[in-house]
Amino acid sequence: MAFEIVQNAAGGVDEYPLTRPASATGKFYSPGGSDKGSLTVSVESVGSGGTSTIASVDSTQTVLVVDDATNIVAGGRYWLTSQNGWGASILVSKVNGTTVTLESGAPGSVQANDTIHGLKVSATVPASMTTDRGMFYRIEWSVTDTDADVRSYQTLLSRLWR
Repeated sequence: MAFEIVQNAAGGVDEYPLTRPASATGKFYSPGGSDKGSLTVSVESVGSGGTSTIASVDSTQTVLVVDDATNIVAGGRYWLTSQNGWGASILVSKVNGTTVTLESGAPGSVQANDTIHGLKVSATVPASMTTDRGMFYRIEWSVTDTDADVRSYQTLLSRLWR
């Protein structure tokens, strides 16, 4: 996914890793590859204390009732952890109170007491790093997942403009 940031202004950038993040760091690079600096990165939190527990699931496996839908929004991607040992990214199409509707079913059977977690990692590129216009700035993310595996991702800024 590519982002644009306005010159001399701070800009937010998001990344969705392939596994559930526990923590993340980010560095901002110029088009020529020079290190512009480290970014403060946050991992999205949902529900109460970072977890939303599924109370019930309908027969289609796409309508979930959760204990707390705080920060779960339509169009958002989240991490579903099954009690059966699997986890997967899910896409939410609708939220009504504590009822969460998925765009499509998860890759395994969802049941009560499975949990939903934040998946998105976010950073703000400070205005002090956006003084020079150009194309193809990038953020290199280092994401540690909940199994302590570290994965790297890149987000391309299509342009830094005024």
